Parts: sequence; structure tokens; C-alpha cells
Amino acid sequence: MREISRGKGDIIIGAFLVFWGASLMGYIDETLGSDEKILHPVEFHWTHMFVAYCYLLIAVASLLMLSVSPFALIFFVSGILLFIYRTIQYYSTERALTNRRVIQKKGFIARKVENISLQKIEEANLSQSIQGRLLGYGTVRLSGTGIGKIVLKDIDDPLKFMKSLNDARL
Repeated sequence: MREISRGKGDIIIGAFLVFWGASLMGYIDETLGSDEKILHPVEFHWTHMFVAYCYLLIAVASLLMLSVSPFALIFFVSGILLFIYRTIQYYSTERALTNRRVIQKKGFIARKVENISLQKIEEANLSQSIQGRLLGYGTVRLSGTGIGKIVLKDIDDPLKFMKSLNDARL
């Protein structure tokens, strides 16, 4: 199995999720064909977990304000839930470009897998906000023949991914 580098602050959360069955690229490694190779692992940009930690910070700050305002409890619960949601999303999503297809697996308990063969990709669209351009992240939407569609949100260095995709399609 290939090692995927994650942030140092995510070790405890990652260990917890791996203990409960989440794997960091396990599904993709297990389902690769015999002559299929990963050309470009698609990772979340660091801002994905930064936002999660901001939600956690809001939760802690609202806990300290609980004696001042009863609405602080709403912010506390919301902050914790959003932190947990983004963290599980980070650790339970696997995405990769191989020499045959683009794969995206989502889910911690339930699993949703999306594949598009490189020959079936009709359209690849990249969208980046101003902030995304400055920080180097974006969203790539792939449309295949028929109803196939994969949306890769908050990916790190989307231009590099698009170049890898275009090279693989040749």
C-alpha cells in the first residue's frame, strides 16, 4: 500500500478513523487492474482541514462564551458537527487518476464509488475562485458519455491534475 502524507495534527484523528475501518487509499489500491497504475493521486488541499480546525476553534470559543450567551451552545454544537463532518470527509475520500480511469470513492460507513474511463471523458472543467487561484486549489468536473459525472472538490494543484489527465488521454 502506498503512503499518503497527511498533516501532522491529523495523526490522532487518522488513527481513530483507520481503527474504525477507514483506509487512506485502500479501496483504490485493492481495485487496481493488473497493469493499471496510479498516475496522479488526487488530494484535498490543506485549506479543507484548515476550515475544519476553524470550526473546532469556533466550538471551543463558544464553549467559553456559554455563560454569557445561551446561543453559544448552538455555535458549539454546530462547530463540533462541522469539524467531524469535514474530518470524516477528508479521511474517507479516495481519489486518483490512473492510466485507465478516474476513480473517486466517498464514504465512511456507506460507500459510493464513481469511475470514468479515460476514453469516455467528454469534458473536463476546472473552476477556481480568486482565493483558490492564490492558494492553489480548485474543483474539477469530469463528464463522461451518458450520465457519468465526477466532481473533484477542493483538490490540491488542479492545473497539475488537468495536465496529468490530458497527458493520460493521449
